[in-house]
Amino acid sequence: MKPADERPLGELFSELADGTGKLVRHEVKLAKVELAEKAAEAAREAAMVGTGSAVLHIGIAALAAAAIAGLATAMAVWMAALLVGAVLLAVGFGVARTGVAGLKRIDPLPTETIRTMKENRTWARRELSR
Repeated sequence: MKPADERPLGELFSELADGTGKLVRHEVKLAKVELAEKAAEAAREAAMVGTGSAVLHIGIAALAAAAIAGLATAMAVWMAALLVGAVLLAVGFGVARTGVAGLKRIDPLPTETIRTMKENRTWARRELSR
């Protein structure tokens, strides 16, 4: 390979175009990998929210029935059911809010790819200005 200052301009531009094409392909590959990782993380969190919700429904139904039956010995059945229902609504709201907050913490953008693309743009501009 000849030194850069001895090669024809066409050859240098051809090499630059080839290198830029490879760089873009690698950045696209990185973006795909990064997005797949973020999607997998979001899927795990969503699965945990779903599984937890299903188990909570079963457990809450059993506890609600037991609480209503127990409170019905001290007050009217309808009042016991109203009290247990209000408590369960408050707890359910808190659990759902926590799950939604966890999902919101996941940044869907391929931040690593964006960072490296900015670095590559800066590098390319610096190289072209030489």
